[in-house]
Amino acid sequence: MVLTLSFAGCATRQQVADIVAGSNAAMLAGSVLLPEPNAQGTPPAWQTESARIDAFIAAHPNQPATTAPLRLRQAMLLLAHAQFHLARAAFNAVDSEALHTARDQALKRHERTLLWWFANSTKATWDDTDRAQARTSLRELQEEQRRLNHSPEIRDYLAEMRAWIGLAAARQSSSEAKALLEDALDTYAETFTAEDLVSLLTGQEQLPDLKALGPDVRRRLRAKAVIADAQQLNREDTLGAQPANRTFAELLNRR
Repeated sequence: MVLTLSFAGCATRQQVADIVAGSNAAMLAGSVLLPEPNAQGTPPAWQTESARIDAFIAAHPNQPATTAPLRLRQAMLLLAHAQFHLARAAFNAVDSEALHTARDQALKRHERTLLWWFANSTKATWDDTDRAQARTSLRELQEEQRRLNHSPEIRDYLAEMRAWIGLAAARQSSSEAKALLEDALDTYAETFTAEDLVSLLTGQEQLPDLKALGPDVRRRLRAKAVIADAQQLNREDTLGAQPANRTFAELLNRR
């Protein structure tokens, strides 16, 4: 997840902009597992960018409106690179009262889910603690998704994560797999407009400049991976799932 950041004050503007650019690049590399072209003995990019954030925060103790979002950014950067203990410490250091955007507030609210999901999303078998956390996360993220209609970027990010959690929970269950799959797709479908659904169904998305993708196009593109995974689960486990959303039901059962 590439994050933008709002901040005030000319004196630190370029410094913060540099940190944002550097951490975005390192975060993206972590999310797609890109190899790092560092010379031997050079620390990885995530470590360098995390240290830059630490240094900036230490040098600006009286600017919480700027440093709190940066600490949150650090937590997300560390999650992207599987540095879970460090990410937890970064989340714990975030001053919630100094977060002023819907995105930052939502990420902080769901730090427990973020920490659990990043660490356990590829785990072959969940234990009782994982299953309980999945149920809690599905409930809380559904509530969050419906609360964030005026903040589509973070709503879409958390809605997609909820869909993936739902699909993973379905794979971990035998008795509830069908219901979990249907719930995952129906709740996810709530984020899509009528135009989104037509585009997904027809597959006729006209892509603009890939460097300037709007949230609607990103939402549609990222949904394709969710739908493909749901199709595979539904087919391989012969679930016969039928989401209430007609478009997602057709896409799920398309051959």
